[in-house]
Amino acid sequence: MTKAGQKFSFVFQWFIDSPFFFGLILVLLFLGAYWMGSHTLDPDFGWHLRTGQLIAQKGIPYQDPYTFTMPNYPWGNHEWLSDFIIFKLYSLVGYQGTAAFFALLAAFAFLLLIPLKNLKYGLLPIILTYSLVLPFLGIRPCVFTFFFFALFLKLVSLFLEQGKTWSLWLIPPMIALWANLHGGFLLALFYLLFILIWHLLSRFSKVRNWFWKYHFQLENQNLRLKPLVLVSIISPVLPLLNPYYLQVYREMWLTISDQRLSRTIVEWWPLFYTSPRPIFLIYFGCLFGFILAFFQKLPAYQIFFTLILFLLTFLHQRFLPLFLIFSLPLFAQAITNLVKKLPPSFVASFPPFYWPGISLAFVLIFLGFLFSHYPLSQDPESSYPKKAVAFLKTLPLSENLFNEYNWGGYLIWKVPERKVFVDGRMPSWRYQGKDAFGDYLKIRDAQPGFEKLLDRYQIKLALLAQPEETKEKRGKNQKNRQKDLVQLLLEKGWQKIYEDEQAVVIRRNF
Repeated sequence: MTKAGQKFSFVFQWFIDSPFFFGLILVLLFLGAYWMGSHTLDPDFGWHLRTGQLIAQKGIPYQDPYTFTMPNYPWGNHEWLSDFIIFKLYSLVGYQGTAAFFALLAAFAFLLLIPLKNLKYGLLPIILTYSLVLPFLGIRPCVFTFFFFALFLKLVSLFLEQGKTWSLWLIPPMIALWANLHGGFLLALFYLLFILIWHLLSRFSKVRNWFWKYHFQLENQNLRLKPLVLVSIISPVLPLLNPYYLQVYREMWLTISDQRLSRTIVEWWPLFYTSPRPIFLIYFGCLFGFILAFFQKLPAYQIFFTLILFLLTFLHQRFLPLFLIFSLPLFAQAITNLVKKLPPSFVASFPPFYWPGISLAFVLIFLGFLFSHYPLSQDPESSYPKKAVAFLKTLPLSENLFNEYNWGGYLIWKVPERKVFVDGRMPSWRYQGKDAFGDYLKIRDAQPGFEKLLDRYQIKLALLAQPEETKEKRGKNQKNRQKDLVQLLLEKGWQKIYEDEQAVVIRRNF
């Protein structure tokens, strides 16, 4: 190697081991999340924003304020603080500034768990995981869960690996705050229970012998369990410090126990319900390949909980970001172990531009994925009925409106004076014999008896997606429908009073 090459190699090695490399990766992840958040609009953004405004101006709502289908439903909004923050940020810095705030949270979530010394080996898993998690990012309360879950795991690891009890005592107040932002705190409570049971069982000699027999790495047996027991008892109680008290847990249970979600809501679909993207298979193949190769040097409890999270992700893809956050440091540690096993002479044989080239390739792959899926010209509201909403404002509010599920939040934002049929809060709502989301599905799919439901709710107007767009969005479910709802209603005497490239408004005059 020439002197110039040696000098460059030394400078590059210093850079990737320094905080500047951390800052560079943080900026890259921030830009990726910001690009996503500023070019897409989550279907629930509208009702989050409007609820934040309602809280700021009138206080906490305890009943549904937005629909005419379930106006008396006792709404336990466990994301009330997220809604308030979104409204305040939007009022101060607008949509782009709010997107930047959530992008920063997402970027930190994927860097908190990787030690600076391992960051150069974690670049590949970071790029892979971030590419997979991009569709889940944006101005969404779940981003708070991504950040707090990463911070929670960091605090737990400080206790388990370094015996720092103070980190454990930070968890209960964090859970109390988290429970007012998003329901993802339940996974943290489950992980605490898992860790406690794991360490209690590992105190038994028969259990330890079984793990040693298969060469698993067990943790420190001298760990003080009393703080872990106390924190595990206190933490489930603190989420009750919210405006809705026990109703927070009730809402969580209604969602978790609702089997209909896995058939009707995309984020609750099984992971491979649609054709898996190659990047999924690459990540899972690399991760589990490295775990099998180096399981003797990886903490056994992390391996087993990774498998539990993978099972949850396989059943419901909404767990994918949390699985990726949890498995990321494990992946990075496995790569570190691989590099350490390589002979120094083999590593030194690569030219000085080899590692910078590999790093640049990862970055270019990430940017290529980002720009190909979310082009520069994309308007955040491009998939919403912006023009049709302007027309709706000219129609009488006394005429009940049937709307697309994914447009409910947008209507709450843009036409707050008009009550909607359904929105993103309601898939698991059932109250006093009413099931508005279930009735929505029956009407949307033109199931037998759907006309009686239109009569029961006194529907006069319908805001529906154009048939081709509807077919693309509903995928497999569309195959079960003999006719599109728009066509069917027109055949039954409804009149088309507005149409553009995206939406149709039809009215019943009988």
